Amino acid sequence: MQSLPLSDVWGIGSKTRTRLADAGLTTIAEILQQQESVLQLIIGNAAGTFLYQAVRGDMARVLTRAEKPFYRYGSAPLKPTCITAI
Repeated sequence: MQSLPLSDVWGIGSKTRTRLADAGLTTIAEILQQQESVLQLIIGNAAGTFLYQAVRGDMARVLTRAEKPFYRYGSAPLKPTCITAI
């Protein structure tokens, strides 16, 4: 996982990746070497904390891009439904 690019971390968009790349951080391994406060200085408090926790697995579940919740315009996330045979 450490060699993966930051584009594989759900919630880290192109603007954030650009700011991190400008600071010399392009992989998860490089992020793991940083203190939370450094990440907060680069990308802001909330995003820095999110990224710090995400790459360490400190969150309940870190989503990959393929696992993003699906949203319809103007609606809450869709919930899986159970279909039963009649």
